[in-house]
Amino acid sequence: MTQNQKQTSTLPSIWKTIAAGFELTTRHPWLLLIPVLLDVFLWLGPRLSFSPLVQQLLDQLPVDAAIMDPRPMLDLISTRTNMFTYLSVPLVGVPILMTGLTPEQTPTAPLTVDVANWGSWVGLLIGLTIVGLLLGAIYSTLIASVVVRSEDETVEHSSANIGALLQWIGRTWLRFGLLALLFLVVFLLIVLPISFIGAFVALISQILATFILFAAPVILLWVAVFLSYTPQGMTLNRKSFFPSLADSVRLFQANLLPALSLLLVVVLTRQLLGWLLLSADDGSWLTLVSLLGHAFVSTALSTAMLIFYHDRYRLLPDLNITDSSLEAAN
Repeated sequence: MTQNQKQTSTLPSIWKTIAAGFELTTRHPWLLLIPVLLDVFLWLGPRLSFSPLVQQLLDQLPVDAAIMDPRPMLDLISTRTNMFTYLSVPLVGVPILMTGLTPEQTPTAPLTVDVANWGSWVGLLIGLTIVGLLLGAIYSTLIASVVVRSEDETVEHSSANIGALLQWIGRTWLRFGLLALLFLVVFLLIVLPISFIGAFVALISQILATFILFAAPVILLWVAVFLSYTPQGMTLNRKSFFPSLADSVRLFQANLLPALSLLLVVVLTRQLLGWLLLSADDGSWLTLVSLLGHAFVSTALSTAMLIFYHDRYRLLPDLNITDSSLEAAN
């Protein structure tokens, strides 16, 4: 116990961990390749629009269905939403700048392809998500290989073997898919019952119904926070699905303040940086600089989270992992 406390006290702070993430990314600039290429594709490449589907729904709404007409806002959102952004899956996908509404001005006029029926939309949603999970698995695996090699330069990492690397990516891809499916199931199990209860309570009290409906995002946020380090465990340790979930919860409990602090820094920095860069976007070729800057910062933060997990995982209580098993896992 005393030895564990001494080891914990010597661990780097989250700021040193973030600095290590930036330093490692600077030494391996090729890690930016996937996020930069994906952002450039979303910026200048063809766009998939489901505006016709939204228009079909709006045409079925009565003109005076509500005090505030939702048509202008929904029409704006649908026309500026690119379905190719589904290639960046939340939590486990490649971090991108060109998410949300597409820029109104670009150096070239991108081709827009309309999705005309709901079957195509569902098929594209599933297909693009699967491809996005693969991109996220490749991106995370490459960063993990760099993190592990930086810890011990004498270790022959499996990334030197193309076959082993592809197997590593494939397993990570599968586990990322299971994690995305889990969050979808949890979302439905939480949101649907609470929405039903809230709608029923609204007949009695609007204030009470508001509090009940507010419980759904709070519970979802709590689940997401405690499972936020699951992708790092799936990538670094290559454990199966449920042990990775358990390790994330245990790591978060054992390092509550630093784990939560790092998570908040990563999320807030990405959100603020994305907002600033998109606000300054003038539709010129200078946007490419923004894409490079965003890719660098986002990759450095992703690397920092993997370094944080790598450092703290070995000190989890009752882990009982030998050096040989650690080497086999890496």
